Amino acid sequence: MGALPTGYRGGLSVAMFAQGHRRIGFLTLFFVRPQPCPAAIQNALARLLPWLASGVDPLRAAAAGALLVRGAFAGIAILPGRHGTDALPGLPGDTLLARDSEMLVVARAALVREQTYSSFLWPRGGRHAPEGHVRVTVLGCEDGLRSALTGMVVLSPAGHLGGLTPRELEVLGLVIDGRSNHDIAHVLVISPRTVAAHLEHILSKLRAGSRALAAVRAQRSGLYVPASPSPRG
Repeated sequence: MGALPTGYRGGLSVAMFAQGHRRIGFLTLFFVRPQPCPAAIQNALARLLPWLASGVDPLRAAAAGALLVRGAFAGIAILPGRHGTDALPGLPGDTLLARDSEMLVVARAALVREQTYSSFLWPRGGRHAPEGHVRVTVLGCEDGLRSALTGMVVLSPAGHLGGLTPRELEVLGLVIDGRSNHDIAHVLVISPRTVAAHLEHILSKLRAGSRALAAVRAQRSGLYVPASPSPRG
């Protein structure tokens, strides 16, 4: 403990943790007398600490905002550090929220860019979405909380996909990323002619006269599927 405030001659500082492992902060008591803190006070403080930590846990307040995401059925808290996560009060976990999932890599990248809000679609069961898509909402925390909580990732139903197939959504995502037809063909291991055919269908379904307009309309409609962070074979 550093220098004491004027008028105090002793103190006791303890760290507060949530669920036994996530540090929330410190609680400090100051005393006007120099004697050690009585054992009775130390024992009482030890009993109260879990309750106090729960009461000031920023995750509890932040989780209330996550529950406002329409149709939210799963979520996770993103903690400082490369792979830190924690359960989000009020929402269960999901296989897509595993620490090593590609989706979380994309979500963390959005938080690194200091976005307070972003949303995208993610395929279930693999890149071809054999189990459909889910909507991923990434919520960043304000600067004052980032030392304890970086943000949250919330899953909800994908909603209307505009009649686009999983492959068309994948192509559209690369268009939004600014990729050329040649780049898209290389990434997806398909021919440029196939890419052109997909784009023709996409423009028709989005009623767009150009790929730029299609990208804008797709983003406004929440139809963005980000590219996988893993290289393709």
